[in-house]
Amino acid sequence: MTSKRDSELMISLTRRRKKLESSTTNTLIAMFILIVVQLIRREKQLHTA
Repeated sequence: MTSKRDSELMISLTRRRKKLESSTTNTLIAMFILIVVQLIRREKQLHTA
């Protein structure tokens, strides 16, 4: 009885952890893209100026 409950808890925790990991990686990717876009814009401004 308790072992089944423990396994269910572990499964839910691992699922939650995977969700957190994917969300953090998505956030990092979004930040990286933003930084790259800003750098490209800065380069264009320097070339046009």
